Amino acid sequence: MNREELKAKAHSAVDKLFTQLDELDAKKDQLSEKAKAEYAEKREALAKKKEELQAKYKELEGASSESFEDIKVALDKSSESFKEAFGNIKTHFKKEAGGEAEAGA
Repeated sequence: MNREELKAKAHSAVDKLFTQLDELDAKKDQLSEKAKAEYAEKREALAKKKEELQAKYKELEGASSESFEDIKVALDKSSESFKEAFGNIKTHFKKEAGGEAEAGA
């Protein structure tokens, strides 16, 4: 896979994660008040991971040939961290909403 294909694949993966998060956010009103508070707390932590992921992606886009591999590895780690946190918030959401509000993954 060449550099441009890798950037396109990373862009697609990041967009998919953020779209799923937006879909979940749109359904948060289905939660109880207690669950909404817990969701908000988890969502705040996830927002920080989202910012980290966006920053790593921007680094990847502008990376020189020498630094490209290092930044790709950092982007992969940031992406995995975001996915894990997203999975946790999605599981919490499904549990609290009775499993009715799945955000396609």
